[in-house]
Amino acid sequence: MKLSHVRVAFVSYLLLHLLLALVVFNLDDKIDVSNFDVEIRFDYFFHIIAFLPWAFWGYFLRYKPIMWLSIGTVFAFCMEGLHYFIPYRTYNVIDFFSNFLGIFLGFLILHFFLFIKKRCQEKRP
Repeated sequence: MKLSHVRVAFVSYLLLHLLLALVVFNLDDKIDVSNFDVEIRFDYFFHIIAFLPWAFWGYFLRYKPIMWLSIGTVFAFCMEGLHYFIPYRTYNVIDFFSNFLGIFLGFLILHFFLFIKKRCQEKRP
């Protein structure tokens, strides 16, 4: 895949995140965890899923992982911080942590795939 195509796709991904930050969704469904003193909203999982691809974008754009993780953390904070300035949205620290968790899990999944790929290449004659 050409790097220019990856860049166009990545910019589309960023614009989609911006659009999702501006649009209001009614995701007030909660997961029943009555045995715990914790309330888990469904949108936390959406935040995690939305930020999972971040690590893969960095890999395809050829960034160093620690730098890309730092950029992702700033991006996740900015996306959530944007809600503070929009009257019909609310800032939520747990949403930021869900964003970061998605980025971090994406890095774990990416490195797992890279490890498997390396092991498979080593076993070839």
